[in-house]
Amino acid sequence: ALNVCLGASSVGGAHACLVHARNHALVRKQFNQRLADMQSVQFKLADMATRLYYSRMMVRYLNFYLMFRR
Repeated sequence: ALNVCLGASSVGGAHACLVHARNHALVRKQFNQRLADMQSVQFKLADMATRLYYSRMMVRYLNFYLMFRR
């Protein structure tokens, strides 16, 4: 059960980092355009969101498994 709590805390921290990075990319300008408009930054944020989604699903699966194991 401790591993699930640690995993959930890590996923929550990763979510906060993703939100902060997205907000920063929307505000910061480089080469007279927003970072959010650059394709490489978009790919990086999408990769972060994908990894966050799979991490969240792993924590949910582990929690479900620990609740209903026999």
